[in-house]
Amino acid sequence: MAGTAIAPSAAYAGCCEPPPPITYAPCSTLGPIDWWYYNQPPPYVQSGVRYNIVSWTPVFEPAHGRFIQNTTSQTFTGTWTATETRTVTFQTSFTVTIASKAVMGTSITLAASVQVVQTRTTQLGVSATAQIPPHRTMLGEYGLQSLDVVMDVQTIGMLQDRQTCAFVPGNVSRHTAHAPTINEGWRFTLY
Repeated sequence: MAGTAIAPSAAYAGCCEPPPPITYAPCSTLGPIDWWYYNQPPPYVQSGVRYNIVSWTPVFEPAHGRFIQNTTSQTFTGTWTATETRTVTFQTSFTVTIASKAVMGTSITLAASVQVVQTRTTQLGVSATAQIPPHRTMLGEYGLQSLDVVMDVQTIGMLQDRQTCAFVPGNVSRHTAHAPTINEGWRFTLY
């Protein structure tokens, strides 16, 4: 898929097999499309790809973590302050252009209802407190929420009316992405 997009074709491709069925739909109903190629042979004027998001899994990526151990018989308040940063960058299982990552990011944002970004670095100096029970230990971690995404990448062709798109429903390739979100914060685990 890296850098190649071919518009669907109704032309008969071989001697012994029927051509694949082509689906036509208004381009506006197909979600974000990354238009790559212009001046395609008729009946198309341009082609590109869309990213159908199959699933996403939240991933916590810690930048800073510290344990506080309560060796007393009283509950006390622990205080944590982030003193280290972590940078997470959008990555995919295939090579795409920056524009493609932007369109892909928009597709993920719409599907997961959380804003993804191209790169994100956690903040320094963010503090939090938590109650630590007697004779227990608490781990406080400051970090970023990212998403591990599974998506189907599909070639789309725009017809000359510039409103109708065509695609072969089964013509998809499965790929993954790791996308940072705008969300960062503390996670506490009591031991």
